[in-house]
Amino acid sequence: MNIIILCGGKGERLRPFTESIPKPLVTIKDKPILWYILKQLSSYKLDDIHVMTGYKGEMIDSYLKKNFAEEQIKTFNNGDVDIIERIKHIVGLNNLQDLLILYGDTISDVNLCDLITKAQENKNPVTLTIWPLVSQFGIVELDENNNVTAFKEKPKLNKWINIGYIYIKTEMFTTITEFGTFESFLKAIADNKKLSAFKHEGHHFTVNNVVELAHAEKNIHKIII
Repeated sequence: MNIIILCGGKGERLRPFTESIPKPLVTIKDKPILWYILKQLSSYKLDDIHVMTGYKGEMIDSYLKKNFAEEQIKTFNNGDVDIIERIKHIVGLNNLQDLLILYGDTISDVNLCDLITKAQENKNPVTLTIWPLVSQFGIVELDENNNVTAFKEKPKLNKWINIGYIYIKTEMFTTITEFGTFESFLKAIADNKKLSAFKHEGHHFTVNNVVELAHAEKNIHKIII
């Protein structure tokens, strides 16, 4: 299995941090986001890793050579392209192994053994990991007479978001080449009922902006690596 970590975005919503470094190297408790991702993969003995860079990719190369020199990590700087072009690059190098795709700004305690097993057993060729959406606001609950019955502070909602950890079987590689964006690829296979969901209800942090960075900094101890 080939593992892809997507680290090519500019991280514009995380400025000013990303004016000088790429988003995967932004630190949480003095460790870069990428460090947490690699440590999780290492804990599952997953080591055939491809880090796909773009914006300030040379800094990621330097970090990996200095801190993970003994790991089987390859880096590829594809420039400013859509995610699907980064995936096509790896498919072109080795189309005989399934893919596990992670986002370079996301830290989670997804059980990778469970995910991989269920994805491989699933009849659908693609499995997407999802996490329950948490409201940014407190929720007021009402009865049929509009009486307030309860307050819930930032509850998890009955909606789900994509957090990456996407498993793609080799049978989909030809289909991938037909699309110009990863978003259109996922939409098309969902429309054709070829996309399954793996529900993760543990801890998860995506770092898109300074608010999410502060939240991750406060709660990163909940992630057990």
